[in-house]
Amino acid sequence: NATAFWSVRFSQASSNVLTMLPTLGIIGTIAWFALLLAAGYILVTGLLRGGANTASFLYLGVVSSWLSLLVLQFFYTSSFTLNFLFWFLTAIAFSLLLKERRSVVLEGSYKGSLIVSFSFILFIVGAFAIAYFTVQKYRGEAYFRDYLVLQGEENGLERGVISLAQAVAANGKQDVYYRSVAQVQQQRILEMTSQEVKDDQVDAVKALISSGIDAAQTAVGISNENPANWFVLAGFYNAVSP
Repeated sequence: NATAFWSVRFSQASSNVLTMLPTLGIIGTIAWFALLLAAGYILVTGLLRGGANTASFLYLGVVSSWLSLLVLQFFYTSSFTLNFLFWFLTAIAFSLLLKERRSVVLEGSYKGSLIVSFSFILFIVGAFAIAYFTVQKYRGEAYFRDYLVLQGEENGLERGVISLAQAVAANGKQDVYYRSVAQVQQQRILEMTSQEVKDDQVDAVKALISSGIDAAQTAVGISNENPANWFVLAGFYNAVSP
């Protein structure tokens, strides 16, 4: 706990495959590998059977990009963009393997239906996004309320820190959360330095100072027009300065 990484939240491993092991489990990871092996076999055999025509060169480019993204799954932390490109290229590659192709011409009425359907999908996605952020904002307020309640209890600082961290994780757009984090870290530093600091506590104090400064600066970055954020940042620097 006395390292600089104590306050850092690691949400992913060094690669997407290692992240899937604790998140999807063994069965989910095996299913993912089975799907990729089947897809890779079909795509590579389709590439080997392709002729020297325009479609084959297009297919070669798509499969090469797909293989590059597949290698990244083992050596790089994945993101929404990389995952979208990976499965999008998978769909394009399989569509190029189709021997029978059909052309569809949309008439005026079909275009109107398509626009209405697409608008409805956007509405559904937007509604879910608004509901998600609303719930996260409510969770942040609930955790912050728990933190304020625990501040009035005896020895409630440590439990309050947990509630405050959960509030920041739920809604990281509130400057008051980060301002409170800086104040809590300042209080913990003053408690540890009120007596002679031992050698095994030096790293812990440094980690608290770094975490408190980051929290105060984040609060200022969120709302630099709020004088309370600047007051807390200046007070923190004054408290930790020699």
